[in-house]
Amino acid sequence: MVYDSVLVIAVASTIASVGYALIGGGFGDGADSADGVDSLDGTESSTSWNILQFLSIQFLLMVVMSFSWSWLYWRETGSAPAFQFLGTLVTGIILTSLYYFGMKGIRKLNSPDRQKGFKPRPGMSGRVYVRIPECREGIGIVTFLDPVLGDVEMNAITDEETTIANGKTVVITDVEETRVVVRSA
Repeated sequence: MVYDSVLVIAVASTIASVGYALIGGGFGDGADSADGVDSLDGTESSTSWNILQFLSIQFLLMVVMSFSWSWLYWRETGSAPAFQFLGTLVTGIILTSLYYFGMKGIRKLNSPDRQKGFKPRPGMSGRVYVRIPECREGIGIVTFLDPVLGDVEMNAITDEETTIANGKTVVITDVEETRVVVRSA
């Protein structure tokens, strides 16, 4: 009976994880935590990495999926219960770590040190990738099309009184050291 329950959890978490990745990839996840702010005082740090950046529905589904499939695998080996527990623990941690560090590596590909040569200028237009909170209350992400580099993502803020939603076209009004100030087009 326990075996069937774990199998149901493993299959459900796998389907949910794949579905979430497909839907999130197509429409954005809309997560408020994806605003580039890494500290409690609201300042941005492009080099700090912490587990909270990846604690999300998708990460939790990945943890459940990793440990449930690991348990099913080790259960099928017919080993002693202590060995099954240890194997499940080690395999689940390895799979979860691979996901965490893989996502960290993917996110690093879009970091500013990989975008040398792109010079944002006032008047340039781009498309909002992660919503931009109103009145400089948070950081969003805007994608610009560079003829040489292709799509370039930059942190952005706005002085407008309303949040600028995903997919909207914006225009740069000012360029700061680590971000741009934009307005709706």
